[in-house]
Amino acid sequence: MHTSVEHLAIFAEVSAALVGFVALFLVLVRGDERFSPEDALRIRVLILVGFTVIAMALLPIVIAQNNLNEIAIWHSSSSIFLGVLALQAGYVAVRHFQLPISSRMNIPLWNLLIGWSFATISMLLLVGNIVSIDWFTPSFAYTAALLLTLGAGATNFFTIATQRLL
Repeated sequence: MHTSVEHLAIFAEVSAALVGFVALFLVLVRGDERFSPEDALRIRVLILVGFTVIAMALLPIVIAQNNLNEIAIWHSSSSIFLGVLALQAGYVAVRHFQLPISSRMNIPLWNLLIGWSFATISMLLLVGNIVSIDWFTPSFAYTAALLLTLGAGATNFFTIATQRLL
């Protein structure tokens, strides 16, 4: 295995632990009441982001098994990750605008700004890898994109946690 992808297995494990913790937290916090439509969307996004990060963290490891050079590993991984992020962003946008206006008004502006900013920066880092712009090393840019994507999902968890616990 390439040494530049070994850290991603640990990243996938940490992401899986985070998704598991969040799922457990949500079960305990929910009680007998139903989640509001905006909270249900936040939960879907968080779980979708969590599993995406796990899969995308493991992707370069799988691709590295084909004995490709490092540039090919990061180029192909970044291309697939960018496509998945674009689909995910489209899903979130469509689901957001399907919410009733009253539910959309309950989503804090900072939550939207942080989530979409993180997603945009992740996409820019991946585009940098695809077109070989030397902003950062490909491994660092890919890992940063994973972390920012996970951060975008974590803003949803933070919002739910603060609303339920405070």
